[in-house]
Amino acid sequence: MDGVCPAFEDCVSDRYVDAFKSGRASELAYSDPYCFAFLDDFFQPEFYQQISASIPRMDKSYTSRTGYEIEIFYEPYFNKDFIRLIYGSAFRSFLAQLVGAADVTRPPNKYPQLRSIYGNQGGMGIHDDNSAGYDGVAFFNIDGGSEGAGGELVIWEGLGKDRFKKRFEFCPRGNSVSVMRFSDGSYHSVNSPNGNWIRSNILVELRIEDQVRSGGHGGHSPASAAIT
Repeated sequence: MDGVCPAFEDCVSDRYVDAFKSGRASELAYSDPYCFAFLDDFFQPEFYQQISASIPRMDKSYTSRTGYEIEIFYEPYFNKDFIRLIYGSAFRSFLAQLVGAADVTRPPNKYPQLRSIYGNQGGMGIHDDNSAGYDGVAFFNIDGGSEGAGGELVIWEGLGKDRFKKRFEFCPRGNSVSVMRFSDGSYHSVNSPNGNWIRSNILVELRIEDQVRSGGHGGHSPASAAIT
């Protein structure tokens, strides 16, 4: 993509920049019951205001059937600075370090989407997304909920056939991000938003690789070299 990639440290909160530079980003992630992270106050306030200004059109949708039927609205997300940042080497290196991978890249023909669900229309049932056709996701929450507003991301541990134990629940506050590495046990669900609130986030699908591909991106660079 044409244009200059925004500087990682100018867009991402100091806490996460420091963890990346010191090689400690993986400490921000959970490993039990599977690999995921939930990061609050992720972007610098000015950058968050810029990327959260989009108002969902709510004119295209599909029906998700993950134990419940729910209408999910989707549309391309075109903020150029956001796209240049997340597909730049520094941000991909941060994600790779976060999930303990050699490389994180964009899957073929996958680009950011703005996803939204209406309040009081139901949530998403427990599912693992292991057959999604890519290896993981990052969801950037841009229309923040508050405690009690619903729409929480729930992390589950599988205990056997159709048996699950609730492990964590996260409020989708504005400027938070959830990162998840899919597996046959990456069970999660989304509670129904309450009232008239529209739960919106930017979906970024991820290819996550544990070995560097020959002729590929060369893996994630050391933090000191990746930040420009």
